[in-house]
Amino acid sequence: MKKIGYIVVASFMLLLGFFQSYIFACDGGYKLTSPIDEVKAAENSPKGEDVSESTKIKVADRVETVQKSNISSSTSAGYFQVLTSNLPIYDNRSGELERVGTLTKGQVYPIAGDYGNWHKIQFDDYHGYVYKESTAPATDEYLKNLGNGCKLTSDSFKAAKNLEVYDNSSGQLKAFGTIDKGQTYSIVSDYGKWWRILFAGRIGYVSKSSAFIDNFTDDDNAFMVTKNTSLSILKDGKQIRVATLMAENTFERIEDYGNWHKVKYGDEVGYIWKAATKPVTSDYENNEIKGTLLTLIDSPAFVSTKDTSPAVMIEGAQRVSFIKEVDANWYEIEIAGRNLFIEAENVMDLNNVTFETENHPHMKTIREYLIDAPFTNDNQDTKENETIEAANYLLQDKIRFNDYNGGIPIDYSSGIDWTKGPGIADEHQRSFLRQLHGLFFINDLSEAYSITEDKEYIEKGYGYIHDWMINNPYHKPKHNMAWHDEGTARRLSTLVNFFDVGKSILTEKQKLELFEIMVFHANLLADDDFYSENTNHGMFQDEGLIVFSKYFYDKKILNNYYDLAVNRLDAYFGSLISEDGVHLEHSPSYHQTIGGSLRAYGDILNAFDDIEMANKFYSKYNNMAKYATHVIKPDGIWPLIADTYAKDRPRSTMWQDDAYYQYSVTKGESGEMPTETNAVFPDAGYAIFREQWENPNKGAYVFFTAAYHTNYHKHSDDLSLWIYHDGEDIITEAGPYSYTLSDPVTQYAYSSFGHNTLIVDNEGLPRVDGKYDSTYLQDYNLNDENHPSATGVNKRYEGVTHTRNVAYDKVHQAIQVNDTMISDENHNYKLLWHLAPGIVPEINNINNEVTLKKDNVTLMKINLDSDNPLKLSSVYGDQDELFKSWTFEYDYKNTETIKKDVHTIIVEVDSSDSNIQTTFKFNSK
Repeated sequence: MKKIGYIVVASFMLLLGFFQSYIFACDGGYKLTSPIDEVKAAENSPKGEDVSESTKIKVADRVETVQKSNISSSTSAGYFQVLTSNLPIYDNRSGELERVGTLTKGQVYPIAGDYGNWHKIQFDDYHGYVYKESTAPATDEYLKNLGNGCKLTSDSFKAAKNLEVYDNSSGQLKAFGTIDKGQTYSIVSDYGKWWRILFAGRIGYVSKSSAFIDNFTDDDNAFMVTKNTSLSILKDGKQIRVATLMAENTFERIEDYGNWHKVKYGDEVGYIWKAATKPVTSDYENNEIKGTLLTLIDSPAFVSTKDTSPAVMIEGAQRVSFIKEVDANWYEIEIAGRNLFIEAENVMDLNNVTFETENHPHMKTIREYLIDAPFTNDNQDTKENETIEAANYLLQDKIRFNDYNGGIPIDYSSGIDWTKGPGIADEHQRSFLRQLHGLFFINDLSEAYSITEDKEYIEKGYGYIHDWMINNPYHKPKHNMAWHDEGTARRLSTLVNFFDVGKSILTEKQKLELFEIMVFHANLLADDDFYSENTNHGMFQDEGLIVFSKYFYDKKILNNYYDLAVNRLDAYFGSLISEDGVHLEHSPSYHQTIGGSLRAYGDILNAFDDIEMANKFYSKYNNMAKYATHVIKPDGIWPLIADTYAKDRPRSTMWQDDAYYQYSVTKGESGEMPTETNAVFPDAGYAIFREQWENPNKGAYVFFTAAYHTNYHKHSDDLSLWIYHDGEDIITEAGPYSYTLSDPVTQYAYSSFGHNTLIVDNEGLPRVDGKYDSTYLQDYNLNDENHPSATGVNKRYEGVTHTRNVAYDKVHQAIQVNDTMISDENHNYKLLWHLAPGIVPEINNINNEVTLKKDNVTLMKINLDSDNPLKLSSVYGDQDELFKSWTFEYDYKNTETIKKDVHTIIVEVDSSDSNIQTTFKFNSK
């Protein structure tokens, strides 16, 4: 689906008759649409090969033939430097190579792709091509104007002449390319007398004086759209797109406004980018407006009821003036002076609003499976009196957040500050604001009303919701967490629940206001640009769509959201649950969360008679039980892998029909003892070895990870190891601290320095780098139950391959870890081993031996051997400037994650290739 709702395309400033500046954000990769001809060529020819002997090139009015034998076929790098003057850029979308611009000698540009003898570069919203022969490999060392994250708007200009493109990152204008005369080019933003654009992957500026041809006169009353373009209105000084006018359609303008047309949009003024239009003459009717419609989804509007190609695409959650109700299937509406037709099922007449909410056929199912459980646990297992207590605090303008402020309600009698939580540490503000803006606390008011039927709870709840709406419109929220991807989804479910519970108390005006904001939420969640594809956040977004569409089941068109959500969920669970039944976002706690989600979705789809998909989800849920069984340590809790926090706990309410899981989660108090002590999940990249199941207070447990599948919840823990023995952790990890990635302590928690892994030249791996195939489980052997082993590989370091073999000898109570580092260059390698709190290392550098003690009792001896000289050392807390040593525990009294100093052993060697054998020998108590 296209971008929906209140999309901010520009900051509006009235100055000399034009819009002065856009909101400008360049913080990720740019998007390109692939030309059809290019895709076909790529499909029919091997990548990197040119099968023809020559190619035709169109330059201005002549066609030239170039012999490809004269063109270099050097391998592309990430960047290239231009070696010749005015290197042509070609467009091949017509089937011929047509020159569209030039690159400047000496300048460096990013490569968008390789195409045989050509570099592909970004040009407008497609790929341009330049000869490799005239370039050389380069780096981005001196580039300060890379356009990472620049998003092209639907607005564009046409070059009145060959147009210089300038770089101003040095403080001076320096040309780095040209756009040929007659080319239409997309704009990133307005910059006074300049247009800011994305040119060859770099931010550039072109002069407006030569970048726009205005053929309109004051007498022109109409225009034809030459390129699909936005119809926007102004709110709070921001342009908000409400519709897209489609090319080749004509509309009426009410006034010329510099670079814009003013048009009529209901009772408001809309704005159309003039460069995407041309003058026409047309007569328009003066219509009598009969009422207002609300678009329930993105809705096409047609010139006639017989047409199949729309003249306008109207965003969902928009108000549109209508002239008349044609019949049961169509309304006649007015957009920019044009009479058009819109399907009745796509809209709701705001003069005739009805909601089929009595004796609701789905609400019990929605509440049981999607609102109360299993995702949020906001009300699940909460005693009735505690819910009433929390709701009563809310009546006093006090909100209780169990995880913050020691569980003491925060006083908001002076109004809610939607920008920060009072007394909340900076590193926890993001997580706090997620809960605040998610309006999770409204569920307490809803439940309190259900218990007591005291309307004061509903009236107060509406007040909180209305305050949030006033302060956090999408185009201008108080804080960006107001529209967090997962928080937005959770808020929609909360609003539906509140709407249903309070429907007899809320006024018709209040219900309509809530419905409109819910329609906007749903439209946003359905937007591909907003959707967090293949993540648990995306799953929550789909949950919100299901809740909304099934609650307002009488609006048949909303079932489109249900279908979209189910298809997305099927794709998500298929892509992020491995063949061996492991959720691939790296965290045992999220494995449980997603397992609960699968079960709940299976239940709710089954209740909706979507039997085939329900059974598919049930099957995946059941397949997840094995990993859930084995990942639990003998003490009944999880190792703190990735974003599994110290407060997170396995739940016995999960996999209740799996006897092995129940045995593991209850430490043998129920269920049936598993028959396997060793389990490897090769697709997911985990190996788990356990000494025995009989006695949870005795024996060893080993967790080995070689996994990188997605950026979500990933830590730099490649080939890390966790060792537990006789009732306590010994070799551990830092664990997560918070979700505020800018916080230094949080950065340590997810860094290589917080895990039992390799450090190269005193540098760890980035948390994410997209090298998903560079960390994996290479091999394993479970033939002998008493001697399991597994081998993982990490190739994420540039020029270094790290291989780690973990073998557990249960007979001799020893774990041997064999680390091999291979490189063409010399490096300083450091292996880190983090110790659990209270464990102290005694290092013997002569014998390469470390003794681990706790309370003066020896728990383990570590022996090391290598083909290179070893140096052993340790750090504690923040004693070392670079190598910190912390773990993160949960303070239940103050309800916060706290930092605790621990010891970390550092094993160091200098070499290109090195092998280090580390033997962990248990000392039984």
